[in-house]
Amino acid sequence: MISKLVTDIGLPSIVQAVYMIPEEFETHINSKSCCILDAVVDGLILYDPKSFLQTSKKKAFS
Repeated sequence: MISKLVTDIGLPSIVQAVYMIPEEFETHINSKSCCILDAVVDGLILYDPKSFLQTSKKKAFS
């Protein structure tokens, strides 16, 4: 669904959707995975109704 949205809007090819369940994402944050840290630092959060990503971002750099 997200990939279709990216295509429909016509966003540049550098835009990538990241699909993970919260537990997976938290594991990557805790292990300081560079691809996830890059996404957290440079990425744009489009939807985060429960502030999960904002909280994870703070944890990653605390």
